[in-house]
Amino acid sequence: MEKYNLNNKEFSVRAAFIENKFNAFGDNMMHPRFVVTITNDCGTRARFNYYASYNDYKKGKKELDRSDILNAVECFLLDALSYENSQDILDFCAEFGYDIYEDRKRARKAFEGCKKHYEAAVRLFGNEYTNILNAIQEAE
Repeated sequence: MEKYNLNNKEFSVRAAFIENKFNAFGDNMMHPRFVVTITNDCGTRARFNYYASYNDYKKGKKELDRSDILNAVECFLLDALSYENSQDILDFCAEFGYDIYEDRKRARKAFEGCKKHYEAAVRLFGNEYTNILNAIQEAE
């Protein structure tokens, strides 16, 4: 378990390898799937799937290092921000290039996933979750 203090917010992150599988977006390549758990200093938790890269799959990666974990948290927070910045599902689809008529199921699944990440990010960090995101991006 890795501990972090970013923007005066303390939290810990644990990542557990689950399996190698095709990711949810259908790129037809295997990816290592991890379940990542973020716990804030009050004990509130959020859990999400994180798919590492195809190259990580080829290397047999079964553990995430500190940099990988921050990347997973960044992806989680970017999903949250994507939902927050969308006026509705049509705006979301336009932003990410989904055709609402042809890709309705995939678009809805992605939109709902980002919504869940947004709700979890606010539970964990309040509306200051974007400050955590900025701190991660500045550290890169």
